[in-house]
Amino acid sequence: MPNAKSHVRVNCLLILVALLGVLVVPNLAAAQQGACCQFNGCVLRNECECKSRGHAFQGVGTACSPNPCAGIQFGACCFGVAPQVGCFFTAQSTCTQIGQQQGIGTSFQQGQTCTSGAAPCFSVIRTGACCCSGACVETDPAVCLYAGGVYHPNQLCLGIQYACCDAATGQCTLTNACGCAGALGSGTTCTPNPCPQPPVGTCCAGVACSQVIQANCGGSWTQGGSCSPNPCSQPTGVCCLNGLCSVTTLSACAGNWGGAGTTCINTPCGTCCSAGGCAFTTQNICGGLGGAWSNGGSCTLTPCGACCAGANCTYVTPPLCAGAHAPGLTCSPNPCPSLGACCTGNTCTYITQAQCGGFWFGAGTTCSVQITLDCLNGPLGACCNSLGFCSITSQSACPPGDPWHLNTQCSAGLCDPLGACCHGAAGACSTLTQSGCNNLGGTWLMSGNCQSLSACFGACCDLANGACTFTAISRCATSGTQVFAGYGSGCSHATCDAFGACCEDATGTCSLTTAAGCIRGAPTTYLGTGSVCAPNPCPQPLEACCTYCGRRCQLVAPGVCTPRVGILLPAGSACAPDPCEAICCGLPGMPPVLTTQAQCLPGATWWPLKPPGSTISTGVQCIFDFLADYFGSSMKADCDGNCSLTVNDLFCFLARYFSGCGC
Repeated sequence: MPNAKSHVRVNCLLILVALLGVLVVPNLAAAQQGACCQFNGCVLRNECECKSRGHAFQGVGTACSPNPCAGIQFGACCFGVAPQVGCFFTAQSTCTQIGQQQGIGTSFQQGQTCTSGAAPCFSVIRTGACCCSGACVETDPAVCLYAGGVYHPNQLCLGIQYACCDAATGQCTLTNACGCAGALGSGTTCTPNPCPQPPVGTCCAGVACSQVIQANCGGSWTQGGSCSPNPCSQPTGVCCLNGLCSVTTLSACAGNWGGAGTTCINTPCGTCCSAGGCAFTTQNICGGLGGAWSNGGSCTLTPCGACCAGANCTYVTPPLCAGAHAPGLTCSPNPCPSLGACCTGNTCTYITQAQCGGFWFGAGTTCSVQITLDCLNGPLGACCNSLGFCSITSQSACPPGDPWHLNTQCSAGLCDPLGACCHGAAGACSTLTQSGCNNLGGTWLMSGNCQSLSACFGACCDLANGACTFTAISRCATSGTQVFAGYGSGCSHATCDAFGACCEDATGTCSLTTAAGCIRGAPTTYLGTGSVCAPNPCPQPLEACCTYCGRRCQLVAPGVCTPRVGILLPAGSACAPDPCEAICCGLPGMPPVLTTQAQCLPGATWWPLKPPGSTISTGVQCIFDFLADYFGSSMKADCDGNCSLTVNDLFCFLARYFSGCGC
């Protein structure tokens, strides 16, 4: 028999187990629970765990409220046959049921514990791990058997762990005796992994194939095999590519796939216009892109483009366009205000003028029926008739000889009529428009034709004898009595009698013209019809002359102011104020300067006169120039200013020369 200390130690353990409970590992399988009556109250447990603890199980599904445990008596239960006698603190009903189930004698002492007094059933207590649906309770084998658990003799619920193998994954975990059905035994570890590895097989999860163990397969699994080629069943659906619809698998579709189970009847392909451009796809996919879809067609046959209804723009295919359609253009920015009909070859397109390589009808025009028919006739252009009218036609429709301008609109000046242009001193003839003739400074004859030899002929009137000749301008003499009446003019009294002499008042020149032609920008005087210019009847204007004699400006008749008399000023010059200039010098420290007499300083000498803007020379050439004027009797050598040439003028010059006045 064990000594009293051993009994106390063993029974203390039993009481501790009974009063405080034991370690329970996580359930391996869910178990149904019910009310479990302990000596100090009611808790919910499964049946095995409740009974293995020595408590009274009230049945699956029973509850602790209201409390079903009132009246249940707890005490020391003695069972077994010496020397295998045990003591267990439990309910009286449980003590009776253990004896009946095990076929052993039991005795119950109410209110007693296995440590109180000298209980008759004290002996060696057999304790081991009892596994109840994953829960572990350290108890006697008879109690474990009664509870329906699995008993592991001499094992504890705490402190000892075992290597546990998961047959499905081949993974190893450490657990207690109750935590694993495949525990490898006491002392085993997971390093290295002692678990047998499951085979790898082919896993089909939908259409995706992978090589994994069966536990990691989310679909159908077959041991062994390969994913190349893919053994998984591939669903078929619509494949939209290059305007064609076919039914194939996703992996075999090089275009847009419509989804599993779709067909070309219930899910047709069409043209989709979206922000990403044009795509040939299904209506559902197009809707997801936020695009506009039209059945059939293709991005080539029915391309996306800007659809213009006035200035409003939408990006659609031609079948969806209620206005004019411009293929290839988008609505950002809006091109509609600048689009128009363009004929290129025999085809009409709706594009901008910059894009048009043919005839453009203008912004706002469309490829109407009439414009489309016009395009069918070939390249278009502006056809100009002889009267200057313009029309848009093909080249074949433009009458022979009429100018035709390829891809050109009718515009102002384009179809100016052609005529004979007589130009140049010889009266050359060129077939030009009126503006072209004006650029040459010629005379334009609308009805003229340069193919005629007399196209640029006209009346040559001799006002002295009344004769008239129809000839070229180059053959009409300019002797002062003959005048060319104009290109295309004819010999008649009405033509020749209209001419007379016209005098330029400022210059005194004479020309033969009409009374109307004599009215010009400068003052003129018309001497009447029939008057002639030979001899010149016009008053001649006076000329401004800086005379050497007197050294001042005078207005003289033409031809009077010779180089010996003075310096002739430019035509139109006036003598007030006096513009004549000479060398001013003779004062101490004063350099010679060319100036007017009014600007010359008092006391200085003012000689000789020189043309305005001349330079002053002080070299020896001055001596030779003076002697040439002096012996040539030119009044330019009149140095002393007495309007005569004497020896005094020679001395006067030498004095000025050696004083540095120059010439």
